[in-house]
Amino acid sequence: MKLMLITLILFFSTPLLSAPIAWLDMDNASVERVADPVFGGQISVYQAGPRDAPSVVLVHGIGDNGARDWRSVITDLARDYHVVAVDMPGFATSSKGNHLYAPEQLAVAVHGAIQAYAKPPYNLIGHSLGASVSLAYAQLYGDELQRLILVAVPGVLHRTVYTQYLGEQGAARLQATTPMPADWLTGLIATQLQQLEAGGFNPALLLHSPWARQQLMRGDPKMISAYALAQHDYGPALRDLRVPTLLLWGDLDPLAPLRTAQLLGGVINGARLKVLSGIGHMPMLESPQAFNAVMRDALAGRLENLPAYRLPAVEPTTDRVGRCENKPGMRFTGDYQRINLANCDNAVIEHANVGTVEVSGGSVHLINSHVFDGIKARSSRLQLTAGSVRGEPPLTLAATLVDAAGTRFISDYDVAENLGSTPLIMVFSVAAHNGVVGHSRLLHEVVSVPATSFWP
Repeated sequence: MKLMLITLILFFSTPLLSAPIAWLDMDNASVERVADPVFGGQISVYQAGPRDAPSVVLVHGIGDNGARDWRSVITDLARDYHVVAVDMPGFATSSKGNHLYAPEQLAVAVHGAIQAYAKPPYNLIGHSLGASVSLAYAQLYGDELQRLILVAVPGVLHRTVYTQYLGEQGAARLQATTPMPADWLTGLIATQLQQLEAGGFNPALLLHSPWARQQLMRGDPKMISAYALAQHDYGPALRDLRVPTLLLWGDLDPLAPLRTAQLLGGVINGARLKVLSGIGHMPMLESPQAFNAVMRDALAGRLENLPAYRLPAVEPTTDRVGRCENKPGMRFTGDYQRINLANCDNAVIEHANVGTVEVSGGSVHLINSHVFDGIKARSSRLQLTAGSVRGEPPLTLAATLVDAAGTRFISDYDVAENLGSTPLIMVFSVAAHNGVVGHSRLLHEVVSVPATSFWP
């Protein structure tokens, strides 16, 4: 089942990647081959623009083009910046092998390759896999960076959630050619993956075996890196990040859901989010002029007037009450004393400070919102992205599925109480359990909570 993730990533990547293009034809452009300090072999490093100008480092995504996907960006920025780009190990003209091309290892390799070229403090821009690598890079070498720009970061969400998202995208495409209902297929994917995870199966172990990488992934760097980025836990890197960060996302991205941007915006201190309308996963190729304009604004500091994405947690003093009964798609924003939802599918609570939330039936997505006196849910589906939930416990549940990403649960005791008669599944993606009196732990896992019990 885990190999479905690799297949889906490659399935969706293929039509988005451009065909091989002519490389840079500029008077001030050059390429050199340098030693790869991690995997052996050599890495191609490209330079363009005035060498005494501020440095901008570009890190590409999965695909055969490598740094060539940045061609229009390099051509534009090289008028005023010293642009450095690489073909990461395993891609394009750099050396390839059956290696563990995980984000941290790739970050160390990129850092070693550009040391003689980029002058700190430099700007780091990563796209797709390159954005995942850039997150790891910022954790390791953040003191060298002036700013970080992350474009369409895949993964980050727990592998079961991310695989389910890709499965939904794949099912939507397959629905035109097969009578199999899309919701049945995605439900099957989610159920099987969550059961495997809750039972202790750890697919990341496959990555550390050269034999398994060869047998299951053909030793293909694209497949290995796609698999590795989905297994990586980004929690420590995100919560420790102190580099000014811009998140740039297409609202039609089939590989990196906008929810990931909301998660990142809620977790990275001071992060700003800019969404490109009508754009998918490859904005530099789909709309180069618009993308380059955003890059120039970001590098010049003109986007620093954007408000930080994370909503401040301020306990509401209003007596305002939000209600929904048997009505799909309702939205709530702002301050509420409480919100009551009864059999309301796809309800959204966004950018809100709420006293308490009660849900009976249906589904609700809380986005960048804070709940101060707990969520009570029965026979429901809860999706939480960023924000926080306080309470003793924060979650009181019965027959309810929980998918929490980037959410802080603030409690000195337990995160959840299961009042139901059957176990329930909770999935956490770079979430955290923070005690009021100081203890803290990161949550990136799938857990099964027995009936009539507390967790943890």
